[in-house]
Amino acid sequence: MTDKTIAAALIHGLSWDYVDERSLQGAIDDELGKLGVSFERETSLCREDRPDFLVDESIAVEVKVDGSKHAALSQVLRYAEHAKVRELVIVTTLNKHRGMPATVNGKALHIAYVGRPF
Repeated sequence: MTDKTIAAALIHGLSWDYVDERSLQGAIDDELGKLGVSFERETSLCREDRPDFLVDESIAVEVKVDGSKHAALSQVLRYAEHAKVRELVIVTTLNKHRGMPATVNGKALHIAYVGRPF
């Protein structure tokens, strides 16, 4: 599966059943497993940087259900500094996280807005 396909799978057409950040992460874990995607949970890029998922050893995925746009962007900017990270995805329940730049440090940033749980 290509990077673009993985990012598209996270962004488009999937329904998420969750009540909090932990259950949303679990739903993403389940979906990536069903898609046969290679990924690791909470992989350390360095002491300070640990994305929620590292997909295909190069796509940092961060799940956000709270926090400011600035804080989320600062976090992915740090991830983008790592050579092994080629693409970034923020899966968010917050409308305010939409409208982030399409690239950070020359790497694609995708925002997967999943809305609030019922």
